[in-house]
Amino acid sequence: RQLELERFGAADPDRSLTLEVEMNHKNGATVWMEMVIRAVRDEAGSLTGMVGVSRDISERKKVQEKLRESERLLRETETLSHLGGWSYDVATRKMFWTEGVFAIHEIAPDTDAELVATSVNCYAPEARDAVLEAFHRAIEQGLPYDLEVPFVTAKGAHRWVRTTGHPEFKDGVVVRVTGNIMDVTEQHEAAERVHASEQRYRQLFEQSVDAVNLVAPDGRLLEANPAWYALFGVTTDHISTYNAREAYVDLDGRQRFLEAIAVQDRVEDEVRFRRKDGTVFDCHRVVTTRRSPDGSVLGYQTVFHDVTEQKRALTALRESEERFRLVLSGSPVIIAQVDRELRYVWIYHPHPDFADSSVLGKRDDELSDNAGTRQMMQLKRQVISTGQPARRTISFPLSVGTRTYDIAAEPLRDESGAVIGATTVSFDITERVVAEEALKASEEKYRQIFDQSVVPISLISMDGRIIEANDAWMSLLGYSHDDIPSFNAVSLFEHPDDRKELIEQLLRNGHLDNYAARIKRKDGTFIDVIRSISVRYNPDGSILGLQTVLRDVTELHRTRDELLASREQLRRLALRIQEAREEERSTIAHDLHDKFSQELTALKFDLESLRRIVQQEGDAVQKRLRDITALVDSMAYEVRRVISEMRPGMLDDLGLCAAVEWQAGQFSERTGIPCALNLTAEDAVLSPAVRTSLFRVFQELLSNVARYAEATEVAVDLVSDAETVSLIVADNGRGITEGELEGPGSLGILGMQERIHACGGSIRIHGEPGNGTTAKVTVPLKASGDSAWQTRLGLP
Repeated sequence: RQLELERFGAADPDRSLTLEVEMNHKNGATVWMEMVIRAVRDEAGSLTGMVGVSRDISERKKVQEKLRESERLLRETETLSHLGGWSYDVATRKMFWTEGVFAIHEIAPDTDAELVATSVNCYAPEARDAVLEAFHRAIEQGLPYDLEVPFVTAKGAHRWVRTTGHPEFKDGVVVRVTGNIMDVTEQHEAAERVHASEQRYRQLFEQSVDAVNLVAPDGRLLEANPAWYALFGVTTDHISTYNAREAYVDLDGRQRFLEAIAVQDRVEDEVRFRRKDGTVFDCHRVVTTRRSPDGSVLGYQTVFHDVTEQKRALTALRESEERFRLVLSGSPVIIAQVDRELRYVWIYHPHPDFADSSVLGKRDDELSDNAGTRQMMQLKRQVISTGQPARRTISFPLSVGTRTYDIAAEPLRDESGAVIGATTVSFDITERVVAEEALKASEEKYRQIFDQSVVPISLISMDGRIIEANDAWMSLLGYSHDDIPSFNAVSLFEHPDDRKELIEQLLRNGHLDNYAARIKRKDGTFIDVIRSISVRYNPDGSILGLQTVLRDVTELHRTRDELLASREQLRRLALRIQEAREEERSTIAHDLHDKFSQELTALKFDLESLRRIVQQEGDAVQKRLRDITALVDSMAYEVRRVISEMRPGMLDDLGLCAAVEWQAGQFSERTGIPCALNLTAEDAVLSPAVRTSLFRVFQELLSNVARYAEATEVAVDLVSDAETVSLIVADNGRGITEGELEGPGSLGILGMQERIHACGGSIRIHGEPGNGTTAKVTVPLKASGDSAWQTRLGLP
């Protein structure tokens, strides 16, 4: 100060000196004074003294100090939170950036580039028009904006930023637009990871073999997965009429369940259910109440078989991801400063548990003493003692539960560079942590299911490489893990075109269910499999590969083929037995006709001759002879009847229509049931074997009417057209039931079916309760008129 005064004294006499000095007050306090000093000289110009005016400027200095602290805090906040502010003067078309904006753009603050153009060029091409349009609307229409868009820095780094703009008005006209830009790359990438996780989990759930459904409170079926439809034997056609009550065997048990679910939102029990076809089965289920946001019950979600942990993880994952997105959209941040004693001197946006007035002047352990606050204090001490920034994730118990924060701390320095405290910026990452834990648990659970499953599962790239495959898949195809590097899925296909067609269908539909194929094992043998294939995608939308689930049906197909062959052999045997029976009947009928009939006739003539000879012997002998003659007549009639039933001569002599008419007359005479006949068929073209089969079926149908129908009349139609001959027998009896058609007593019907199937035809029997039964037999004329039809059908 003395040197300054000496220099001042030697200076121009008209000059005054202004100084700002820190002085000690009489009471011991330190104050800042502004002094204006002027030299006093005599007539000779010599310095005789000084005149000074002093003013207390302590308050102004404090304001200036706070301003400098505020600017330093702004710079530190922008650095820690990746945030920057900007303003645009509409009149001058000049834009101002804070240091944070320069840092996000990766541009030096001393650049002379035009800032508006520089900023626009950094937005990704697909987002540039939207940002420009929002910016112009803010200037021209006074509309604020808030966008989250892709961004490329001046150094080529790809980022995601959240940019906002707010117009400022003067006399109703926009004069300035201010806003901020924030680097949200980490939040955006975390959201993409969570979304990809949800997609993978959804695919796994939809392809699960476990049954899941959702029913309304009144029992209506709202939704079910394919496994549920298969388990309960219900088709999608029944969804509009199906009610969960139908599945319960024990209705009292259903009532107990409704009482339990009314007081608790989750019930786990074992229940016996009935399928659509009436079969009964037991299952373990977990039922959860689904509620709307207002708390009302939407319905009940049920998982059949024990997948409780999987469902709970899926629900928790969806909820945590939703909370995480909400947190990101608001970007809550807590900013605070503490002194060297770790006492709060400033805080912005504290948690609702702590008001500003209750925080300032206190340490964390004075607000709440727990493990989280102790870790927080340790972090701050580390930053203050080392002068180096630090970052840590810490959890705190709060009124809303435990919350986890990502905390970045920087040393707080004065103008001289000395550390006077610490600045912390805390981001609430609770939802992200929960989501990551759920994702990890979900992936671990999927991995366990994948590795331990007895179902062969694989994930194969589009060029045929194995990405992953479980042990069941390796075992089925005969490969080991050592074979994976050299394996290509093309070798599985019997023909290269099969793979091309499969890929085209998958790309067109996204999945392929229950696809039958033959694939080659490592040893060169082929096996039959049922495949379910779906396309798996990367988070960026590109195709990762094809996920395949296999089911080996080789043994099933072999058993099926053997069963079909056995059935065909049995059919041929049955047909041959029928033919042998007809041949035997014909032989017996001819023998009876040629021998017994003629001999009985001769015997009758002898008896007549004898009766004339012994007329004189008296009435007793005459009566005896008449009785013997009557007995012989009866025996002849019965022989003719047996011959007709075994092989009616008119079937061969007059044709099928005449034989049907005769048989109907015999039926009416025997039962008293009238028959209405419509016999117009051209039966001359029918082969003997077909005529015999149709006649025997007609006899069996009339026999069934007599025994079971309780009918009072029968209508018979034997008609033909250009292609077929049809026999229709309808009665007005009680009507045959489905149970009788398929029951153990339906062997006669089965025999008729075998006869007609052997002729290349069909038989359909339908009954209505109280309205009688109708049987329709149809045989193609082409097969009937061709003597080689049996050979073509593979019959002997």
